[in-house]
Amino acid sequence: MEQALQDFRRRLLLATHLQPFLQNTPFVIKLEVKEKKDYFLLTLADGTVHITKNEHREDVDLVIQGDEQALLRIVNGRDRLQRLQKRNQITMQGKYSEVLKAETVFYLNQ
Repeated sequence: MEQALQDFRRRLLLATHLQPFLQNTPFVIKLEVKEKKDYFLLTLADGTVHITKNEHREDVDLVIQGDEQALLRIVNGRDRLQRLQKRNQITMQGKYSEVLKAETVFYLNQ
């Protein structure tokens, strides 16, 4: 999972069409791996992406929970958040606008 997140970060920093998502106020996504009880925080802000593991943070915009394989499909841009949610492979907590923003960042960053 950690390597996939680092690859995601590298792709996102090179994706000029997604740079507007990195310029606004911080956007924090929490990815929770159910079977390992681990979680990762992705913080998109100030032109970069920060990835931390098991670090507590209060200002999370969107929480995505699922098994590692489902989360890897999301991070690698191979599946869409809402599709996986409809199949009950992930759960999400956050505003719908944040779901759409995350969907855009993950899916268009293949």
